[in-house]
Formats: sequence, structure tokens, C-alpha cells
Amino acid sequence: MEDGNTSLSSSGVNAKTVYEKELDDNSTKAYTQVSLITGVLSLVSYFILKIKTSSTKNSI
Repeated sequence: MEDGNTSLSSSGVNAKTVYEKELDDNSTKAYTQVSLITGVLSLVSYFILKIKTSSTKNSI
């Protein structure tokens, strides 16, 4: 078994980046804020549904 080409400057490798540019600070902060709000709303919704379902089971 032969080792593959480990040279990073190989002309045979034409790697392309997935993103054309990196996210700037404003975009990163916006994504973080949206993710945080989504997580909190999901957690609150979970507890509200948990309370509603437990109260309906007790009333039957």
C-alpha cells in the first residue's frame, strides 16, 4: 500500500471553499441572538405544554 500525496502545494488538488467569505461580527451576533431566542421559546413552550397535559390528565 502506498501513501497518498501529503503535499499541501500539490497542483492536482483544486479545493474550493464552501463559503465565499467568512461571517462578519454583526452576522455572527445576529445568528447567536436568533438561536438564543429560539431556544428560550422552545423551552417555555415545552413547559407550558407539559403543564397543560398534566392538568388535563388530572381532571379526567
